[in-house]
Amino acid sequence: VNPAAGELFRSGFEWEYFMLKVMFGDRFWVHAAVVLAAIVLVFGPGQAGVRAQDSEAEAAYEAAAGLFNLGLWEQAAAAYKEYFKKHPRHTLAGHAHFGLGLCHFNMKDYASAAAELKAATGSKGPDKVEANLYLGQALMLKQPAVPKDAETAFEASLKTLGFAKKGFIDRECDSASVKSWLEEKENEKKKPLAADVFIGLLESTYLQGDWKSVVRKSEAFEGLAKGSGVEQRTRVLAGEAQEQLENFEAAAVAYKAASELKGNDAAEALFRLGIVRLNNLKSFEAAAENFNAYADKYRSNPKRPDAAFNEALCYYQSYFGGKKEHLGKAVETFGGFARAHPQHKMADTAQYYVGRLEHTRENWAATIKALEPLMKEEVDPAFDQLVFLVADSYHRMRNWGKSAELYMKFAKGNEGALNADVALHNAGVSFSNLSKPDTEMAITAYELLDAKCSGSPHLPSARLKLGIIHYEAGRFDEAQKPLAKIPANHPLKADGDYYLAWTELDNKRPAVAAARFEALGERLVKAGGNHRLVPLCRLYQGISEFEGRKFTASAQTLGQFVTGFSEHEKLDEAAFNMGLAQMQLRRWDDAIKSFDIVPKNSAIHDRALYQAAWSQREAGKPAEAIPYYKAFLEQHADSGLANNVALELAEVEFEVGGENGGEDAVARLTKLLAGKHNPDLRRLALYRLGIVQFSRKQYPASAKAFEGLLEDPAAALVVSTAWQAGEARRNMALTASGDAGKAAEYKAALANYQAALAAKAPPNDVGQLRLKQQALLRVGQMFGALEDWKNSNASFQSFIKDNPQHELVRTAYLGMGWSMQNEENYQEAIAAYEKTVSEGVRDDTGARAQFLLGECYFEKKEFEKAIIEFAKVEALYAFPDWQSKAAYEMAQALLRQDKKDRAREQFERLIKRYPDTNAANAAAEELKNL
Repeated sequence: VNPAAGELFRSGFEWEYFMLKVMFGDRFWVHAAVVLAAIVLVFGPGQAGVRAQDSEAEAAYEAAAGLFNLGLWEQAAAAYKEYFKKHPRHTLAGHAHFGLGLCHFNMKDYASAAAELKAATGSKGPDKVEANLYLGQALMLKQPAVPKDAETAFEASLKTLGFAKKGFIDRECDSASVKSWLEEKENEKKKPLAADVFIGLLESTYLQGDWKSVVRKSEAFEGLAKGSGVEQRTRVLAGEAQEQLENFEAAAVAYKAASELKGNDAAEALFRLGIVRLNNLKSFEAAAENFNAYADKYRSNPKRPDAAFNEALCYYQSYFGGKKEHLGKAVETFGGFARAHPQHKMADTAQYYVGRLEHTRENWAATIKALEPLMKEEVDPAFDQLVFLVADSYHRMRNWGKSAELYMKFAKGNEGALNADVALHNAGVSFSNLSKPDTEMAITAYELLDAKCSGSPHLPSARLKLGIIHYEAGRFDEAQKPLAKIPANHPLKADGDYYLAWTELDNKRPAVAAARFEALGERLVKAGGNHRLVPLCRLYQGISEFEGRKFTASAQTLGQFVTGFSEHEKLDEAAFNMGLAQMQLRRWDDAIKSFDIVPKNSAIHDRALYQAAWSQREAGKPAEAIPYYKAFLEQHADSGLANNVALELAEVEFEVGGENGGEDAVARLTKLLAGKHNPDLRRLALYRLGIVQFSRKQYPASAKAFEGLLEDPAAALVVSTAWQAGEARRNMALTASGDAGKAAEYKAALANYQAALAAKAPPNDVGQLRLKQQALLRVGQMFGALEDWKNSNASFQSFIKDNPQHELVRTAYLGMGWSMQNEENYQEAIAAYEKTVSEGVRDDTGARAQFLLGECYFEKKEFEKAIIEFAKVEALYAFPDWQSKAAYEMAQALLRQDKKDRAREQFERLIKRYPDTNAANAAAEELKNL
């Protein structure tokens, strides 16, 4: 929280000016009217006998008084001065001083007014209550003001009214004496005047900053002020004094009472009540209610926006004070304030708080939306975490490029700032996670953290990641430096030592690696034994021993892993390598048992079968190798060892009575197919031959093998065989020359895919069931390739209907949109493309669909919409081919709108940004035309 933010709206309130403005605003003219009436009454033409000293003085005085009564202040002042010049000792001189003082007062010459009124108070004639009242006011309004002397004048006025002081040192009226005065009937009519004198006294005391005296006076005159026209002002001044004395509860009580009274101070009292509750009492909900009421009630008040901001600040501080339910309210009110008052000096602050709060509730996109507009060249120091929050939000959204850039902007050169270490650490992570990792920048970030943030808790993690980067780049000695610096008692120390061992292993120092793995494992066992690295240390100790040709030690170490960690996810790796060690020791039966441990779902199960078969053959039992080979072909038909297995199977079968195979897989399988073999073997050979030829991209030979198998298929292979035949023909179409050649291959592919659809797959064979689903998708694509849009569309719709949750359903929507677009059914095409991109998957399918959305609007001549959709391709899909096409089409749309200059800009930008694309070449031609 930023407590200064609440105070900011106090400093904008010029309290003394406000007090004087109200104090001597409307109320002054009330008193002036009273005095004017008194002058007419006492000094009018009917009172000549009272003034009868000499007729010339009387005439001069009466002339001045007459001008005063007409409100001609300048003329009256001149007349009074002429009167004094000729008759300085006249019996009515005191009244003349009073009149002249009021003239100066009305002309706002308060210094002159104070001088004359001072003379009036010391002379006979003028009413001492009124004279001292106006003297006090003049002293407070003159420049510079003299509140102390004003206080003396007001006290003299009160004394004249009959109020008595008590005490020896701080002599002031007390509540008892005031009560006594109020109870006297003769004072009933004097109450309004007494109240006005009292408020002047209170204000003069206030302006001196004598807060204790303000409190005492307001308490003493409570009976006089209550119910009078000055009650509200009294309570506001008392509230301010209590606040200055840090009696905040009492201040709140006074402000609340003032805010509930009618008068000019109600708005300010309510605002100040909110401020005290916000900044001092920490009564955030009550303060929020005050500011909300203020904004609702005083809609034309210039401080209404301040109240709105402070209401939001209440919810903000309340949330950080533990009221979790106020998080959303704070976001809502700050956001509403910023939108309603964009030019307000606190608009950016409100927007910043919105971003901070959105980040707190992990709404990353909203954080970026709120904060990114505030990121200017010179960031406000109050927003010191602005760039970090935006960077962190991009990081959480896995936008690695943006987060890396902003993290470095925040931290570089500012390494001592709050969260700078986090930024450098996460920048390294972001650089490492880019689609093309920028390891050099990641290293820069981690090394900067290491050099500048020695006390950071993220330093061990950075050192670990830095070591891993160097390790993965093959810089093993460089990797060891940061890894060795991880503190011994840190939780990541074990990971650091683990990678240290790997640097030794991959640096061809297996003996040192084995020792490191062993030492780390033993240390972790002593520390409790449940660490995740304990089994891995055992595993890679054994592998390191194998690499160092310590086969007996390796078999023993790996055997301990297999026995002790039989449920571990790397059991397959341990069993497999134990088998290899046993093979080196020529312990064939033990090796076979080890390979048999490798689970069928393991990624190296095919290699285990292969090595088991070889162990049988090395043990002199070639016939017993055949089951392993067959199992291999049945379970791992797409393995990279498949060619070798086919060859070796043929060899083994010939060793035990079969025919010899060829020198490589194709030759061997071709030989097998040339002879007369049982149908299953022939089907398997054909199938494997098709797979091998397909993997070699010999699509005609592959298609021939698969289509030959379809003439006499094995029930379990029909779906996959037909599918593969279709794939082979489709690839042939892609490379065929001429439209007729392509069409022929597409038709052949279509027939194969339709055969896959018609075939029955075993009900529990998930793989073949998925191939049937994919075959339906391919049928739609083939109809599309043949420009049979109606059947293409029907196929895609059928796929979507039958497989709404399929991972390729977006591809189906894409195909459906393409078929509809080609039928010029643009609205339906748009709907289909929008389905394709709706989940926000940023792949090639999404990029193509987004591009075609723009094409649909382009073809509909809705060029503005087309531009928007093309812009999304560039913004959302990191595929330069599609991005460049979208940029080109965007420029074309601008040309259709006759915006040649903007189109030229787009073509130039395209060439610069995507220089190696066909779209760039086309753009260059367009620029020539332009």
